[in-house]
Amino acid sequence: MTQVNYQQFAREWQAGWNSHDLDRILLHYRDDVVFCSRKAVARVGTGQIDGRAALRRSPTSPSRLPMFLRDTR
Repeated sequence: MTQVNYQQFAREWQAGWNSHDLDRILLHYRDDVVFCSRKAVARVGTGQIDGRAALRRSPTSPSRLPMFLRDTR
């Protein structure tokens, strides 16, 4: 079993999100990710997106979000 440094993972995810670099963000998701969001329903008609490739193409993809959104947690 692989050891995961969750704090490092979170810092890397946050840096990717704030960079608005879709490739950098999606590195943190498995190919078979199931992304669920109630807000996605309004944009894509479903609250579930199956797979990293579908998430990349989705209108809810982080690369399509306004550049002013930043995660500062």
